[in-house]
Amino acid sequence: MEKHPYLERKQVLSYGLRKDKHENLVIPLKDGQGTIVGLQYISDEGEKRFLTGSKKSGSFFLLGREIFNTTDTLNYAEGYATAASLYADRSQPVVVAFDAYNLVKVAEVMYQYFPRHKHVFVADNDDSKTGEKEAQKAAAYIQKQGGYAEIQMPEQRATITIIRTKLRWWKAK
Repeated sequence: MEKHPYLERKQVLSYGLRKDKHENLVIPLKDGQGTIVGLQYISDEGEKRFLTGSKKSGSFFLLGREIFNTTDTLNYAEGYATAASLYADRSQPVVVAFDAYNLVKVAEVMYQYFPRHKHVFVADNDDSKTGEKEAQKAAAYIQKQGGYAEIQMPEQRATITIIRTKLRWWKAK
């Protein structure tokens, strides 16, 4: 699947996505064993919803599984568009957590499998500061386990294009 209005508007590619019979994007939610435990649908307009009964907590979608052996960095993003942009720009694996509140739970799962990787949380820069706060919690979890974590975020609230060009970096405390 190559074209979809949401992907075109966000200026990102499809990495392993499908479309349903209504032309919604379909993103599988996977658990730590790789089992599909739910689905996220994204409409042409960008409306996101989950299949009833999906297990979101701790579930994720991974871009770049095939390149894990070539990098020591694992990036995290809240949503698919940010993740796809990061993956295209960095050629490093990116985990989609589906929302800020799921970052800690996903970090707990991923750290079990990748304790030696650098875990980089790319937070959304939103007015509520939720993305930043939840990324800090996730990075703190990794560091408490003895791992390495960083947080990155755009310097201003903006579209995915700014994320590609200007990030502010810091290590979690």
